[in-house]
Amino acid sequence: MEGSTKASFLVLPFDEMAAYDWTSIMLICIHGQKERELYGEILNCYIDNPVPFSSTADMMLKLDEICNLIGSPQLVTEPRFLNKELKEHYFARMKEQKKIPVKAKIQLRDSTSIGLWASNAKEILLICVEYRYYSSFQGRIWGQRTLGKHISFRSVLELMRMINEIVELGEEV
Repeated sequence: MEGSTKASFLVLPFDEMAAYDWTSIMLICIHGQKERELYGEILNCYIDNPVPFSSTADMMLKLDEICNLIGSPQLVTEPRFLNKELKEHYFARMKEQKKIPVKAKIQLRDSTSIGLWASNAKEILLICVEYRYYSSFQGRIWGQRTLGKHISFRSVLELMRMINEIVELGEEV
């Protein structure tokens, strides 16, 4: 991606983001790929620091954890676990994370500062998590690869499949 293309790409989606609830919009900064796995960071205006991810699956789990942390969108069904001990461990770990009430939170970053942070990424995707039903999440994704169009996804698996095609095409990110 050339610098001028990236810069113009960053302006368009952030302008469009104003029409959305910022809470559930995640900026995915892909920094590269290693052993056929994408890696990078997830940015959101309601969290203090970027959240690193090391694979597409790791990205999906961290997107869900960010939604838990910021409390939006609301989780509709309780997650299932392999056993009671794993369930207790998960909820204890989540309780340790600071829960941020969405209505009372002041945005820590605006679109400009997020855009500057993301300027080092090789690839940028915006994911808007709109719902969290059936132990999954649904929403829309857009970016340069979608030619600026919003593409809806109905599940985490469907979103993973979409993102995985970047690697499967054999293109270096």
